[in-house]
Amino acid sequence: MAACGDLYQSLPGRPVPPGDGGAGDSSTPSFPVVPMVLSPDWGRQGQDLDVVISFTGSDLPNVEPGKLFVVSTPDFGGNIFFKSFQVVNGKVEMSLFIAENAATGERRVLLTFDDGSRVFQGRGSFYVLPRLQ
Repeated sequence: MAACGDLYQSLPGRPVPPGDGGAGDSSTPSFPVVPMVLSPDWGRQGQDLDVVISFTGSDLPNVEPGKLFVVSTPDFGGNIFFKSFQVVNGKVEMSLFIAENAATGERRVLLTFDDGSRVFQGRGSFYVLPRLQ
């Protein structure tokens, strides 16, 4: 399991962007932005979670197995660990672990993708809730 910020999946011939706009990154995104909807868009401290990502807007990416790749570190903020990413039946599925000590509240999620014809950034929101007692 890799911490967000420690894992890169890059494509041959496509460099990872120098600044992907994630937490602590003050650079301006250099790729088109496509809104992402995460489902569920929340998780609890101490939870393993599978999240399905969909895209909204008029310029939708090509979401096909073998065509869509993450080319930047998935950034959900501190103490959320990225475990896996896959495209299944036209849907993007991501597996995460939210640490017990993850700060609660809203997170701005940023992922840079390549769909075979262009590189773009997906942006969305995710919420960390307190662990149930």
